Amino acid sequence: MVNLPAVDPQKVFTIQITQGLCAAPMELEVHYFLPAMHDKLDREFVVDGVRRVHRLPPVCLRDVKKTSKVFVDYVRANAFEAIREVVKHEKTDDIIRDTFAAVLKHFNTLEVGFPQYPVMLRPDF
Repeated sequence: MVNLPAVDPQKVFTIQITQGLCAAPMELEVHYFLPAMHDKLDREFVVDGVRRVHRLPPVCLRDVKKTSKVFVDYVRANAFEAIREVVKHEKTDDIIRDTFAAVLKHFNTLEVGFPQYPVMLRPDF
C-alpha cells in the first residue's frame, strides 16, 4: 500500500467512522486526492427495496502505516465490546451468538498477559 499524494498537503481532516459493531467511532486522518478514472467514489445500498447511490468526496488515508496502528489500537480497545453487543443482539444468528459467547467465556478463563491473547490483540500485530 502506498500513500496517495494530497491535492493540498495543508488540508488534513480528521473523520470518524463506525462499522455498526460498537458505539465507539474510529478516528482517521484523511486528505483530498485527485481521483483516477476508475476510482470508485459511490456507495450503493438498498433501503426498503429502493437502490440508492451516495457520492463520496475524493478523500483517502493520509498515512496508511499510521492508520494501521490506529486500526489495531481500535480493535484492541473495542473488540470485546463489539462481541458482547453481537451476543446480546436479538437478531444475531444462533450459531454466531453461541460461537462469540464461547469466545468470551474462554477468554475470561485466561490468565492476564499478552502471550495468552489472540494474535489480533498482541502489541506486535
